[in-house]
Amino acid sequence: MAGFSLILTLVKPHLVILTLPIMMFRLLWYKRWLALAGFGLASFLVCLVLFILNDRWIVSFLKVIQSGLSTSRLTPSLAGVLVYLGREGIGKWFWLFGLMVLLIY
Repeated sequence: MAGFSLILTLVKPHLVILTLPIMMFRLLWYKRWLALAGFGLASFLVCLVLFILNDRWIVSFLKVIQSGLSTSRLTPSLAGVLVYLGREGIGKWFWLFGLMVLLIY
């Protein structure tokens, strides 16, 4: 059930972009195979429902992702400050740096 409920974190993926990979890593590290299997099964079922409802959802999803990465937004975050300072390229990929730091830590 724990792994199956992990699919709920994907409702708003921008809120768990750092948390979900760390939780997956911990599940692998502590060999919680049942939780990982539950997450895999839930992911499969969600994808199956999406394909039934809209068979072109992957194309739509990729368009949304590409449009989001191509624009610079002034947001109240470190990435927004970097955009304000004229460093848009760094701000787009700053989350990756944070993910690496948390995985190493």
